[in-house]
Amino acid sequence: MFSGNGFLVTEGPSQYENSVTYYGIETNPWPLEEAIIRGEMSREEFAACDDFIDVYLINEKQMTDYVKVCREINCRFRVLYVEVQGTQGDFDSSLHDNYAKEEAFLGYDVGQLDGDYYSALMTDVIWRPKLLGDQFGGRLNQYGLFDRVEDGLEYLSVREKLKGELPDMTFEGGEMQIMAVYQVEESSGIEQLQGKSVEVDELMIKCQEGQLIMRLSLYVGRKRFHCTFRNVTGISLDELYYPMQIMGFEILDNKKLGWESAQRYTVRDYEDGKIRFWCEEVEVEPDGWRE
Repeated sequence: MFSGNGFLVTEGPSQYENSVTYYGIETNPWPLEEAIIRGEMSREEFAACDDFIDVYLINEKQMTDYVKVCREINCRFRVLYVEVQGTQGDFDSSLHDNYAKEEAFLGYDVGQLDGDYYSALMTDVIWRPKLLGDQFGGRLNQYGLFDRVEDGLEYLSVREKLKGELPDMTFEGGEMQIMAVYQVEESSGIEQLQGKSVEVDELMIKCQEGQLIMRLSLYVGRKRFHCTFRNVTGISLDELYYPMQIMGFEILDNKKLGWESAQRYTVRDYEDGKIRFWCEEVEVEPDGWRE
């Protein structure tokens, strides 16, 4: 059983059929493992940043090194700072002072860090709502976690009682712990496209409520992204052909320059000038992989 505090790098939150979005520990921890499967990095490259994973939570330097590799290969990531509650283990108070901020607090998860980063809360309440969802689903916050330690303690008490009444395989074995979860950083879709060579697969422009909306589906290597740009103005397209190759795709945030909101972002090809426009809002979402 792990005790203490540290960092966990995962992918983005998970959406479930009951409209609950879960932001806790069981959201594909250590996403670089998937990068090997997709052929984006070698096992030797992976080993250089994976030899510490068996410590369950990593320190600040290890987290920084891991995130650096994620950025280099365009791998989506989310950094969580986690504190196990009610233990007197190897607790780094400086991490608590620097990262346990109220504005970063997501909530309390319940599960195990040992081995597979299992969330009993996600499994028993969100994924299998008929099991404990009726009793505890209403206590989940917008991140699919508990706001109070007391809710976690009550959940564990009820779960332990049911373990003696229901078949043995109903619940995951082992001792479950309550963990405070904070989000330190999350890669943005914009960040994953900056300065990249992209292949535009689809381009659509439409008028909606008096504003131009542009939608692009594009590839960075094998990874596909779906982009939506709202309140688009000043569109300049040098040439259209399929598939369109943009060697230097860039989205600039003009907020710090004091530009008006309608020109919050500049979207451009800084290499060849094939495309350029301004827009007020940008959404970039990963959309699978090229077959």
